[in-house]
Amino acid sequence: MTFRRSAATGVLASALLAVQAPVAIAQNPPDGLKNPLVEISYEVPRTAALAEFRTRLQNRYVLEKLQVFLSPLNLTEKLVVKADECGVPQILYTRGAPVVLCYEYVAKVDADAPRIGQVVQLGQTELTREEALVGPITQLVLHDVARAIFHMYKLPVWGNAEFAADNVAAYTMVNFSQKTAWKTVVGTAWFLKSGWDKPVDISDIRPHVAQRYFALLCVAYAADQAQFEPFVQQGARPKVYELPARRANKCLYDYEKLSGAFMKTIFEPHVDRPKFEQLRKLEWLKDF
Repeated sequence: MTFRRSAATGVLASALLAVQAPVAIAQNPPDGLKNPLVEISYEVPRTAALAEFRTRLQNRYVLEKLQVFLSPLNLTEKLVVKADECGVPQILYTRGAPVVLCYEYVAKVDADAPRIGQVVQLGQTELTREEALVGPITQLVLHDVARAIFHMYKLPVWGNAEFAADNVAAYTMVNFSQKTAWKTVVGTAWFLKSGWDKPVDISDIRPHVAQRYFALLCVAYAADQAQFEPFVQQGARPKVYELPARRANKCLYDYEKLSGAFMKTIFEPHVDRPKFEQLRKLEWLKDF
């Protein structure tokens, strides 16, 4: 098995995966493990039907956990993160603006997920409701916080910043334990694949969902070839959900570049090592 996760390169994995942390940590964070520069809020939705999703997020302490998991990052300015009604499922992050988790997005993820007890197929694998819920919400939070960090640290991004943020999100997800990596990657892949029938808008800043799907699988396969082998081409011609062999063969090279860039631009210059080591000792999935 090729297994390329490491403690050092997993800083965002232990710093940003808000939906995975124990509730107890959010209620009573250890000394120093709460970032005062992260300001959070759960805005009251104007639409009554969205109120239940505000309650769900609050009951899981999603944003409070984010404050804890961002604690190793030495932020240079305030980062505002809020849950709010947006009028659309998702709004793109803009420089200096809050990171927003839209209640409509949470509602859409909930509607698309399998029902309780239902198990559906994604290629050769099975998908549970928990995976379908956790994956895409985690990916969105990671993606938008990555965009904010690009701006805050004035990081050079060659090419599309949306695609770069997707790569950071994928990289953080696969640098968790195998169980968490599988849950978040498969759940996100399911959500992206369900949007393949969306018309292609070549003027859109974000890559088409099919491109995002295969980019995610490429990062996951490079991190752990054995675990994500079911998503790689098995026969002479790839099935619709399979990562083509010609792409899979290049994924490791792309992953090494991504890892090197992450270490050089984020981990080494901006991470408080003692806080990071303290954070690593916590039991992330205990209360999930």
